[in-house]
Amino acid sequence: MQYGLRLNRGKCCFIAMNGNNQVRFHDGVKLQRKTEPVFSGHHLSQSMNIRREVKLKLQQIMQTWYKLSTFWRAAQCSMAWKIQVYDAITQSELLYGLENAHLTQSVQKKINAFQLKGPFQWAA
Repeated sequence: MQYGLRLNRGKCCFIAMNGNNQVRFHDGVKLQRKTEPVFSGHHLSQSMNIRREVKLKLQQIMQTWYKLSTFWRAAQCSMAWKIQVYDAITQSELLYGLENAHLTQSVQKKINAFQLKGPFQWAA
């Protein structure tokens, strides 16, 4: 308030980590409590389950790949160009937000296998 900023009541929520407290705005209105809110495209949770976050990201990328299936099959460009497009999509969608996450070896292997599989299964 000191700097003229206000919270958007429609977007604000909280995750109760330790206890069952209620959080309120300055005027007494209760803040919405959620167990798994989405923030900047990331699914947050009390358990901080990185496997779930990676799984949801992989699903999002599969949807994007499917939308681009015509491009993979019919674009009149070189395979090198298609690989550059694929790499740009994978890097931006999958790895965004995970650069500081602690990824176990099993999650890393899953990501690597997913990247190697790629969207070219639809190119045939």
